[in-house]
Amino acid sequence: MAIVIRDDEIENIRVLRARMHIAKERDGDLQESELAQCSDVVLVRYLRARQHDLDKAEKMLTKTLLWRREVRPELVRCKACRENPRSHTFRCIGVDLQGRSVFYSSFTGIENRDADATVEHMIECLERVFPPEAPIQTYVWVQDCIGFSMSDMRSGSSLSAMKLFSDHYPERLGALMILDSPMFFSGLWRIVRSLIEVSKVSFVSLDKRERKFEEMFPPTLIARLNKEIEDSRSSQAMKVKEWWNEAPEVPTRVPGRQLQFANAGVSTK
Repeated sequence: MAIVIRDDEIENIRVLRARMHIAKERDGDLQESELAQCSDVVLVRYLRARQHDLDKAEKMLTKTLLWRREVRPELVRCKACRENPRSHTFRCIGVDLQGRSVFYSSFTGIENRDADATVEHMIECLERVFPPEAPIQTYVWVQDCIGFSMSDMRSGSSLSAMKLFSDHYPERLGALMILDSPMFFSGLWRIVRSLIEVSKVSFVSLDKRERKFEEMFPPTLIARLNKEIEDSRSSQAMKVKEWWNEAPEVPTRVPGRQLQFANAGVSTK
């Protein structure tokens, strides 16, 4: 979904841009090429993430620009998945009815729960679907809780991922669907909920998912999601499934151009 800038946000966007340029001249920390990346949409995302508090938005955006210079996230590749394509389950499998990239992940079968490796994986996945020219600015995440255990609460991977999203990809999450969560998932939820806009989160039981799916996804993507859900509950599939090798390449979005996902069987405009 493209971000729509409200009339009452225009002045703060202008002020934040001016403040960033003043900070560049005053402190010398930022570069002109970095400020050139700060479109109105980028600025409004950081303003919204900090409830239009200009001081906090400026500080947050500065940290992200310096982080991007140091990390070069657009070049990050998940080394774990190249060494073992069963390392992580989080990947894009198509687009929803609004044109947003849809990610699916489950806890079952993950063979690398290292927090740093998880962050590296998430960075690559998000950078793939959000090139600078992408008109669609948000994504959907379907988190299947099959396989969730107490070890997932101790690994730190989930908290590291959520902190990454919160610190450097604010206002990117369009919707988070938590599917089939067990009772003790509430422990992890208490930890990460402060990093998520709770209004974007829905808890969906497995037997009631179809109605929610139909509201959000095209039929071809529903079929793909149901296959993922089925595989995640099949011991035979889990023995051989290589999630990273099955991930479709996500093409750059160009306005008016149809997207084709060969693996997902999904197209949208």
